[in-house]
Amino acid sequence: MADGLVDALRDRIGFRSALVGVGVLVVLRTVLDVSIAQLATTAATGAILALSKVVEDAYDLRSSVRGLGLGVAAIVYGGALLAFDDGDAWLSVVFLLAGTWLVADAIQTLRHDGLVEPETPRDGTEVYRTYVTRRVHETLDERPRTRRELSEALDADERDIDRALDALGERGVLERTGSELRIVSTDPTTFETARDGVRSGVDRLARPIALELETDEE
Repeated sequence: MADGLVDALRDRIGFRSALVGVGVLVVLRTVLDVSIAQLATTAATGAILALSKVVEDAYDLRSSVRGLGLGVAAIVYGGALLAFDDGDAWLSVVFLLAGTWLVADAIQTLRHDGLVEPETPRDGTEVYRTYVTRRVHETLDERPRTRRELSEALDADERDIDRALDALGERGVLERTGSELRIVSTDPTTFETARDGVRSGVDRLARPIALELETDEE
């Protein structure tokens, strides 16, 4: 495993990228008069983010590994702002809180779902049926058709077309009016979109705690 990481580091961190990084630090120091402590913090957070990305790619790990690196970098940066910056403390608190949540969320995800994203193999039959379902949807979206007209428009097995119609019916996008089949719009209203967005945001924020509670119940 170490060889894979070393190879990934060599591919990502070459002489040119190192030179660019040093150049950025020099510009921050000489042009913007950034303090040594701030330069060290910037270099450290950049190194954490880069390393987490390299580790994720080298071992094909979940994106939560990158989220973990981002959280650690935010905590380091927030702590440095609190220690060395004379500005408002609220910005440091924001970084610290955000970083803590990112770390907690990433750790919980990796604990419960594993480091590697499981592959879900799909055989040729499943892929073909998914394709037929998409084609049925596109064909009926062009204009309503009868079952016979749909069969004539598509070069597909009758049983696969029936399965596609059943799948579209379960999704609530297929409407039957007599012998005619049509695709109906399921676009949510502005209120429903806002409501679902708020609900999704709350659920996402509560995810680290929810995962822990689920484990305790088991």
